[in-house]
Amino acid sequence: MFPLVALFCIVLAQAQYHGDVHHHPQPYAFGYSVRDHHSAQHRQETSKGHGALVGSYGFTDSRGIARQVNYVADHAGFRAQINTNEPGTANQNPAANQVSPTNLMPIE
Repeated sequence: MFPLVALFCIVLAQAQYHGDVHHHPQPYAFGYSVRDHHSAQHRQETSKGHGALVGSYGFTDSRGIARQVNYVADHAGFRAQINTNEPGTANQNPAANQVSPTNLMPIE
């Protein structure tokens, strides 16, 4: 009787062990949008199940400052395009410094 019970336990343990099961990407889509008296937030994302994602997220605050990020994530990496009217983002020079090749120090 004991060998039969032991064999049953082994078979049961093997049935519960999934081993190297690989779950492949599945198509999906989700999103949300939230608004109140002061702000709005949103996000949406889709995937066709091939590992590539396309989506966007953003917000608008009570002062009208907004950011919209559209992105793609696939075999080439994560790429984002940001559209915003946030203060200080239009300046292309960090910390309002002008950088030109003539004022750089040579490397010796």
